[in-house]
Amino acid sequence: TYRVTGWYWHVNGTKYLSVYDNKGVWQGYLNDGGANVVSSLGGKWNSTNQYVTITKNNWMIWKDFNFKNGSSTKNMYQKTYRVTGWYRHYNGTKYLSVYDSKGKWQGYLNEGGAQAVNNPGGKWNATNQYVTITKSNWTIWKDFNFKNGNSTKNMYQKTYRVTGWYRHYNGTKYLSVYDNKGKWQGYLNEGGAQAVNNPGGKWNATNQYVTVTKKNWTIWKDFNFKNGVSTKNLQSKTYRVTGWYRHFNGTKYLSLYNNKGKWQGYLNEGGAAKVSGAQGTGFSMNKSVLVIKSGYSIWNNFKWQEKTRTNSLINKTYQVKWYYKHMNGSTYYSLYDSNGKWFGYVNSGAVRERRGVAHYLGTTRQRVVNELSAHKHDRFYLGTPFRLAGFSNPEMFVVPNGVASPYGPGMNCTGFVACVSRRGGGNLNRISGITSRVGGYVNAYNWRDALTRNTEYYSFGSIDELLRSGRAQKGDLIYLEAVFTDPFHDCHIGIFWGNRSNENRFWHQVIDGNKISHIYSGTPYSKVYLFPQD
Repeated sequence: TYRVTGWYWHVNGTKYLSVYDNKGVWQGYLNDGGANVVSSLGGKWNSTNQYVTITKNNWMIWKDFNFKNGSSTKNMYQKTYRVTGWYRHYNGTKYLSVYDSKGKWQGYLNEGGAQAVNNPGGKWNATNQYVTITKSNWTIWKDFNFKNGNSTKNMYQKTYRVTGWYRHYNGTKYLSVYDNKGKWQGYLNEGGAQAVNNPGGKWNATNQYVTVTKKNWTIWKDFNFKNGVSTKNLQSKTYRVTGWYRHFNGTKYLSLYNNKGKWQGYLNEGGAAKVSGAQGTGFSMNKSVLVIKSGYSIWNNFKWQEKTRTNSLINKTYQVKWYYKHMNGSTYYSLYDSNGKWFGYVNSGAVRERRGVAHYLGTTRQRVVNELSAHKHDRFYLGTPFRLAGFSNPEMFVVPNGVASPYGPGMNCTGFVACVSRRGGGNLNRISGITSRVGGYVNAYNWRDALTRNTEYYSFGSIDELLRSGRAQKGDLIYLEAVFTDPFHDCHIGIFWGNRSNENRFWHQVIDGNKISHIYSGTPYSKVYLFPQD
């Protein structure tokens, strides 16, 4: 745009304009057909249809070309507008005629205050941040025509990376979203996500308990995964979860606290099992326990409703089918009575686990089995005569053929078990030292009383039931209880010698000598006890 200070009507019939620039320098004479007369310094209107994003926050947008009426671009900064036309002002500057998304004219803006963009999405603004999707029913768009998009349903609560954003012509800020494999997901209205300060994602509050199930995983102190410790010392313990994160890598991490409120770190949820309370998960167990301490509560539930106390339960035996490692640091056993009826929960400190015969006597199953296996083809035990006499000297009843003794060879059924146990490393004082019956370790009733009180055992109504149970293993003790109404009642004890749990083989001492045979007693029996070695 130029200023014309005068004109000439030439003899050739043409009108010539005398043209000056904005510095007052005369440019020359111009045929008036080469210019448009305009009404202001702004110059000629030039129609266009484009979008721009405001890039200056302290410039002026003018209401006229006298530059007396304008406002700051501060509130327009980074927003996108439509330009319907432009002017090349007399001062040499190009001014854009700017409209908002409602069609309201904003003013004339020096083009240096904006960046032209090729769609209503506006200018790309680079960033490097993470967001967690917080809306499950919004749309993430593939373009700014809003015709191609997908629901955020499958993205809900997951964390994504944002590499840039746009301030759209409609006034909304859209994030350009990528997954952890670098695949572009689309443009998301920023209201559908929450910005987070690391790839861990958004904190989600909760109040639950978990039991750690993996012993070789890592619990992390940060989401850079550079500072962590093994879960080895956490395994099977219960912790409180106060919140969780869905990390950019796709994994859900739990924020764990111990029973003192001390934070442990972030754990991949696959390393723990969700549980219903502070008691934790129930672990399967199949052991007998003996109540040995008074003053403990038997709990009806983990809300600490007391059922009874252990004061009246001393020396009673219960079966443990489950145990719990409570968040308070204690282990609780779930007790069942001899009829299989649930009895309650008790702190493990109130009971002692009843283990096998070998453990009780201070030896091992293998040592006992090795002792017998070494002599299964010789006459060290086999064929030893039966000795029937008083119990004044127990050593008379533990003399197999293979041992020199002033008493000569001879054993009763209990003496055979005692001899094998002692030669296998067992301490027979654990039998004779806790009973008042005569005969000490060569009286089978003493073995019954000591073992039922202190070791694991199972009882059956018949030998066939024992063999069907699948519990018997080579080396276990079998005790057959007497029928006390029989005039010649007596019990019997020996060693299970089957290679399979259902193989009816028994190594024992009977009236006709030491032998391996099927399981039987010389007198009627009322019950069969199996005492496992371990």
